[in-house]
Parts: sequence; C-alpha cells; structure tokens
Amino acid sequence: FEFRSAIERRGEDPLRVPSFAFTHDSRELWVVSTQDRPRRFALPSGEELATHLPTNLNAQTITLHASRNLAATTLGGRLSIWDLASGKLVDSLEGAAPVATVAWHPHEARLAVGCVDLGTLIKDVGHPPERVMRETDTTTRVIFSPDGDLLIASGWGDDTTIWDLKSFKPVLRTRAGYAMQMSADGSRLAFGRENLGFGVWPVKWPVGWRRLFVR
Repeated sequence: FEFRSAIERRGEDPLRVPSFAFTHDSRELWVVSTQDRPRRFALPSGEELATHLPTNLNAQTITLHASRNLAATTLGGRLSIWDLASGKLVDSLEGAAPVATVAWHPHEARLAVGCVDLGTLIKDVGHPPERVMRETDTTTRVIFSPDGDLLIASGWGDDTTIWDLKSFKPVLRTRAGYAMQMSADGSRLAFGRENLGFGVWPVKWPVGWRRLFVR
C-alpha cells in the first residue's frame, strides 16, 4: 500500500524521512518522524489504526520489542520507552551525547544504546544505565545474539567488539569489518568493510571465532 499525507514543514527545518518499524508478526507498521504524529498501519490492507502514543510525539527513530508491548523512540540525545498498550512513558534516558542506534534484548526489557562519543550503554527498563562499554568512542550499530548472551557493537573505522553480557567483558575486538546483521540461529555474523566489500564470520561461541572474507 502507499500512504500519502501532507506533512507540515516546520520553520526552516528540512523535511525528514520518517522511521519505520514492523511488528514481530509483520502485521503492523509503525511510523514516526520529527514532522508528524506517530502512525500505525495494518498490513497488508494499509488501514490506519489508532495509537495511544502522544500525538505531539516527535522522534527520529522507533524500535519495537519483539515479544513485549514496548517501543523505544529517540530524538537527539533523548531515549524514550513507551508502553504501546497504554501509550504511557515508562522510562527515559537523556544526555548530552546523541543516540545513534538502539536494539532490544530478544527476551528481556533491556536495551543496548549506541551513542556518539560515549560508546554503548546497557539500559534495563525502570533502572539507571547498567554499563558504559567504551571499546569505541562512537557506537553506530548494536546487535544482540538470538539468545541474548552476546552484544555486538560496531563503530566507525570498521571497528567491531563482541561482548559477553554475563561478564560484561569483550570476547573479541576487530578492525576487520563492521558488523551488520546476525543470522536468526546466531551462527553467522555478516559484516561490511568500507570500500572493500563484505563477508561473513561464522560464530562458534564460546569455542572460538574465525573470519571469512567475500570479495
């Protein structure tokens, strides 16, 4: 389906591209932007559904939890966590460092938050940030393993660090690639290399790691 609407241009700010998130069952699409109210659509019909989120909510990104009725939105250095059933703000985090990326733990009400110039935070809903992991100054992508035991954080310059979340210690750091996506079974990690192609790392945790380059 295609949804068209006139989005008001505010002042001299350029019109920003909205952020999209599918629900885990792919039956709904959520859309937020800095220029319009939050929207929710049924798929594949495209029917617009009601949302309990505040109509004045402006956000650059939205990330939905796969198994809980929670959403995280970001705007600059502010992270907001919402209960989608009630539309209530259940937690927030605000700092000077802009939020670059967010990922939900696959099972728990826990977030990995990648920040500019601050590295990676671990945030449990309802609690202060638990850890600041600074293997890289700026974290631009975070990925949980399917079992939630590992966190993969990538930064600028093909920098990837893999963390054991039980000990909060890094188990591997490499500048050989920028981790992009982990397979659903957690056995493979796809990565890219700036101007040099892409590849796949087979993951054999906790036995070991090896690298496969694809040119």
